[in-house]
Amino acid sequence: MHPALLWIQLAASAALILGGARFLTRSSDTIARRTGLGHTFAGMVLLATATSLPELGTGVSAIGLQDSADLAAGAAFGSNLVNILIIGVIDFAHRAGPILGHVPRASLIVAGVGAAVIALASAATFIHHQTSAMATWYVSPLTAALFVLFAISTYAVYRSEGEGAAGEAQDTGGTSPRPWGGRWPCTWLRRWW
Repeated sequence: MHPALLWIQLAASAALILGGARFLTRSSDTIARRTGLGHTFAGMVLLATATSLPELGTGVSAIGLQDSADLAAGAAFGSNLVNILIIGVIDFAHRAGPILGHVPRASLIVAGVGAAVIALASAATFIHHQTSAMATWYVSPLTAALFVLFAISTYAVYRSEGEGAAGEAQDTGGTSPRPWGGRWPCTWLRRWW
């Protein structure tokens, strides 16, 4: 395929993603308000997952079609760098002072765990380059640690926003913004956690 066509495909894909961003943001905001899940939780789980699907597709394609682990890892690590840079870009658009001064405590949890996940992935890359002990394993044990860390952080953000909802309920005379009073909506989920 001609390189110019590849650049056109890339630009068209980027335009579709940018066009869908407004819809995704509005939908996540509506879900957060109507369910009482909290904006940080909805942003972390719903919006971040939806916007990370292109990276997932890129990574799977890089491995499955090109057998290029460096392309897949570069896309994942690179998207993290760009996503953090976005905070700086939106700070310019936020007119009420530094944006990080206006985020709730749950965002601090997400930032800390995000840094831990990047550190763990970096450590895994370093470890796998230093030893061949796990070279024959199908999946790195550090991959399992990434999934566990994500699950724990999701729970921590949910609980953090739940405490905020309970505090709001006390301030508003006992009516919680969450339909279930800041508790788990399903008993099986509560038992699982």
